[in-house]
Amino acid sequence: MKRLILALVFTFVGSQKYDIENLVLGTERPTCTAMKASFCMVCKTLARTGLKLTCKVEISGLSNNYHMLKIRSPQLEEYNGIWPTDPVIRSSKLIQTIASCFTQFFKFEYNRGQFGNIYAPKDTPVTCVNLVRGILNMLQITVKKSQNAYNLQEAGIEGVCHTSYLIQEDRKTNQVTVSKTKDLNNCQDKVAKNIGMAYIRPCATCPLKEKIIKGTAAFTYKMKYTDAGALITEAVSQQVYQISPFSEPAGVAVIEAKQELTLNDIKSNQVSTSEIELQNYGSLRYHFSRELLQMPIHLIKMKNPESQIVEILQKLIQHNEQVYNREAPTKFLELIQLCRVATPENLKSLWKQVADKPQYRRWLLSAICAAGTTETFMFLKQKIHNGDFSYMESAMTIALAFHLSKADDDSLQAVADLMTSIQIQRAPMLRKLAYLAYGSMINRYCAVAPSCPKEILQPLHDLAAEAISKNSEDDMALALKAMGNAGEPACIKRILKFLPIFSPAAKAFPVTIYIDAVLALRKIARKDPAKVQEILLQIFVDQSLDPTVRMMTCVVIFETKPALSLITSMANALLKESSLQVASFTYSHMKALAINRIPQLYNVSAACNIAIKLLSPRLDRMNYRYSKVIHIGGYYPDYRVGAIGRIYLMNSPRSMVPSAIIMKLRGYYANTATDFVEVALQSQGLSDLVRKQNVLFAEYDTYKKLKVLEKTLLGWKELPPENPLISAYVKAFGHELAFADIN
Repeated sequence: MKRLILALVFTFVGSQKYDIENLVLGTERPTCTAMKASFCMVCKTLARTGLKLTCKVEISGLSNNYHMLKIRSPQLEEYNGIWPTDPVIRSSKLIQTIASCFTQFFKFEYNRGQFGNIYAPKDTPVTCVNLVRGILNMLQITVKKSQNAYNLQEAGIEGVCHTSYLIQEDRKTNQVTVSKTKDLNNCQDKVAKNIGMAYIRPCATCPLKEKIIKGTAAFTYKMKYTDAGALITEAVSQQVYQISPFSEPAGVAVIEAKQELTLNDIKSNQVSTSEIELQNYGSLRYHFSRELLQMPIHLIKMKNPESQIVEILQKLIQHNEQVYNREAPTKFLELIQLCRVATPENLKSLWKQVADKPQYRRWLLSAICAAGTTETFMFLKQKIHNGDFSYMESAMTIALAFHLSKADDDSLQAVADLMTSIQIQRAPMLRKLAYLAYGSMINRYCAVAPSCPKEILQPLHDLAAEAISKNSEDDMALALKAMGNAGEPACIKRILKFLPIFSPAAKAFPVTIYIDAVLALRKIARKDPAKVQEILLQIFVDQSLDPTVRMMTCVVIFETKPALSLITSMANALLKESSLQVASFTYSHMKALAINRIPQLYNVSAACNIAIKLLSPRLDRMNYRYSKVIHIGGYYPDYRVGAIGRIYLMNSPRSMVPSAIIMKLRGYYANTATDFVEVALQSQGLSDLVRKQNVLFAEYDTYKKLKVLEKTLLGWKELPPENPLISAYVKAFGHELAFADIN
C-alpha cells in the first residue's frame, strides 16, 4: 500500500464506517507529495503592502511517526503601492536572504493529527524553521470520534487557542469537508512579543473591547475517500488581524495572511537521511529570532558601521553650528542604530578617535548610552571602571544607559560588579545612581523571565541588612528605593523591617525612612496586590504614626486599585480619625477618584463614589491649610487616550510649610498606563526649622507671612547630614532615577 503524504488516513474498524479519530500521514512506503503554498499580507486601505511566496512542498515518510519535508521552486513576490494600479514585482533580494531555507531537509513528528518536534540541520536560521512551522500548521487537526461539531483548546503556531470544528460528509460524492476556526483573542499561551514596552503597564482588569489587536483564523480541508482512507486534496486558511489604534468607528487597519495547499502528485521515491545530522528545534510554536531589529519608520543600510558613524558625527557637528537643522534628529537616530550594530572593537576604535574632541565625544557618548545593547553596555561599564569618564559623564551614563540597556544575565552581573568597584564607592551620588539602576534592571529582567532568581536580589538585601546594622540612614533610604525600583515580592520581608508596626527596632528610625518603606511597596503591589494592601491598611489605620506616613500610605493604596470592601474600610476608619490632615487628604483623594472618567479606573471610581457618602460633608469644606489632592485630567474615547495630573499636598499641623509635595503625570492609552514623570519634595527638616523660630503665622496676612518666612530662611545654617532640610526625588516611567538631600 502506498504512503499518502499530507493525507488523513481514516482506517476501518470492523465495519464500513470510517474512524476519523486515528489520523496519520501515511502507511507503508515512503513517497513524496508536491503542493503549492502561498502567503500574502495586505493592509485593506487604498495603499497596500504584501508578500507572496509560491513553492512546492515535498514530504516523504520515514517511519510511522517521522516524516521529511523539503521546499522546492520558491518564488517570492512583493507588492507596495496603490491597489490595484501598481504591479506586483519579483523580489530577488528577499529570496536571497532566505535561500538557505530551500537547500536542506526538515524532519518532523506527526501522530494522530498532532505535530511533535521539528528537526533541522545545525545552525539553521530561525526564520527557516518558522517557515516550515507555518506550512505544517495547516495540517494540525484534532478529530473527535463520533462528533461532527465540537470546541477545544488546540495548539498551533500562534499558541494554544480556542478552536471550533465542523465536519460535513457527502456520501454521494464520496467527499468530506472539515472546517476549523480559531479565536486568536482567546489563547491560553499566545505567542507574542512586546518591543519597547518595558515601562508600559498593561491593565489586566480592563474590558475586552479596549483591545487594540483582534484576530481570527479559518481553515477549510477538502478530502475524498479512497481505499486507504480519506485523502486531503486541498487545505486553505485565512487569518485576519484587525488593528485599531484608536476607536473602531474611526477606522482600522487589517492584516491578512492566506495559505493554500493543493495536492498535485503522489510519487514513490526513496529518501535517505542516514548522513544528515539534525537538531531538535522544538514544537510547532513560533519562535522569535534574536536578530537586532531596526527602529521602526527610519530604516538605514548598514555596511560599514564604523565609517558610517564617523561620517554622521561630522554631519552632526556641522548641523550643531546652526541654530536649527531638521536633519539633526534623523542623523542622531541613525547614529543610535549604527551604535547598536557596532562591535566592541568598533566602539573602542571610535572612542580613541574622538576621546580628545569634546563635541564628537559628547555626541558619540549620547548615542552609545541610548543604543541599549549588551555590547554598548559592557563598553560603558568598562570605561567607568577604568576611570575614562569624567564625573558628569559617569553620572549621565549610569542615569541613562543603565535604564535603557537590555536586562540580561551579563548586564545584571556587570552592574553588580560596578556597584562594588572603587570608582563608584568613592562617589556617593554615582553609588546611588548605580543601585537605583540595578533595581530597575531587575524589574525589567524579571518582567519577562519565567522566575526571578533570588541571587540577583541579594545585593539589595545585603545593603538593607548592612544599613540596619550600621544604623546608616543614607543606606537605608538607598536600599529601600532600590528595592522599590526592583518591585519584587521577595523584598517585602526586608521592607517590613523598616516599619515600626512590624519591627520594634524600626521605632528609632526617622519619618523619612517610613515614607521610603511605604513607597517601596508601590511597584510590588502590581505583582502581589492582596499582600501589599493588607500591609498598607494596617499602617493607614495606625493613628500613632506620623500623618505624612499615613497619607503616603493612602496614595499607595489607591494605586493598587482596591476593591469596594477595602475602600469602605478606609472610610470607616476616617469616622474615628483624630488627624484632620489625614481625614482631609483621604476624602480629597476619594473625591478626585469618584469623578474620574478613565476606563481603567471605573471600578475604583464607583467604589469611591459610594464610600464618600459614609463620610461627613464638612470634610469637603476644608481649605488648603489641610492636606489635599489636586486632580487635573481627561479622557478622549475616540482616541482611547487620557492623562491625569495630580498634586499630593501633605500639610503638617505643626507648621505652615507643607511636609511633602508630590507632582505626578500619568498617561493612559487603550488598556495600558505609564507614569511619565514624578517629582517629590519632603520638607521635614524645613518644617522643624521654621517651627523652632516660633513665628506666629496665624497673626499675619499672606504678604507678612512670606516676608517673615523670607527673613527666617536668610538665617539658615547648615544642619548635620542626618537632618536634611529638604529631600527630593525624580522618577521617570515609574522608576526612581535620582534622589538627594539638601542641608
